[in-house]
Amino acid sequence: MAPQPPSEQGFGPFIDPGAEPPGRVVNGHWQGLIEWRTRHGPAIVGWSLGVPAYASNAQAADGQRVEVQGAQPAGLTFRLKTADGFTHGVITILEDDVLFAPVTEYANAAVDDDQRPLQQIVLQDEAFVRDLSGQAFAAALYHVLENEKFVAPPDLHFEFGQRSAARFVAALRGNGEIYLDYAWGRGPAFSAEDVERVRAHLLRLGIRVAP
Repeated sequence: MAPQPPSEQGFGPFIDPGAEPPGRVVNGHWQGLIEWRTRHGPAIVGWSLGVPAYASNAQAADGQRVEVQGAQPAGLTFRLKTADGFTHGVITILEDDVLFAPVTEYANAAVDDDQRPLQQIVLQDEAFVRDLSGQAFAAALYHVLENEKFVAPPDLHFEFGQRSAARFVAALRGNGEIYLDYAWGRGPAFSAEDVERVRAHLLRLGIRVAP
């Protein structure tokens, strides 16, 4: 999955919230530190290139303390990991705290237009959708799709690169993931059995690797 909020031993030094940032753009070039942290009462904000990247021990709407991670490159949206995906929201950085408020609507990742027929084929299959809910299966699906060409019935041709395969998997799951959760092998661990299960599903649905 995407990197979790760093521990207090990482992500650069602490600076006072009101202090001059130790890094900035000068004449079109970044100068100084890339990462640093600020304390806000019980919460900590990690900054990357002058933008909040994570908030640790932020206060959620229900009063719980949570860890939220910036969902880059999706602007300043932050994500709270849940059992079946993510809750998206925004943070408010106060002098003595950081507040996390969920957003009521969030656009999930979308597949490329030319991949929608393949999306329809796999999402209409209950067994495939059931396995897709597992993170290891999703990561194995990305592994199978990346940098391959496929043919699906009746004679549909699909080709994936690393980014497009990651977007495809995130869009299929529709739980707030983005392509960075899978691209370049960033997804969760998976086994050879997971890969074989993916291949068996595709073969059963008439989807084969193009020669």
